[in-house]
Amino acid sequence: MGLKLIALKSQMLEYQIVKTGFFLADGGAMFGAIPKRAWSRKYPSDEQNRCCLAMNCLLVWNDDRVVLLDTCGGCTYRDGEGNLRVTFPNARHWVGEKQWLNNA
Repeated sequence: MGLKLIALKSQMLEYQIVKTGFFLADGGAMFGAIPKRAWSRKYPSDEQNRCCLAMNCLLVWNDDRVVLLDTCGGCTYRDGEGNLRVTFPNARHWVGEKQWLNNA
């Protein structure tokens, strides 16, 4: 996927979608009361009713800064002792306290 340009408050930004992987989610939990026949055409499921869903980040930059927008948790990992760590320790991170504690 090529680079894109957008204008925001009269400042030109460039962005690129970064594909970070896939995860399996239970189709019933993802789509709730929507009948399986309605969602399974676009999101087929395996024998355990799991759908393969993509995790994507958005990388945005201009002359002043670079920002990685990640809503799927790809900026964290667990170390050898099981502690939650950030992938980019020198970056500035914004995350809600409840979300951080929920994953700790």
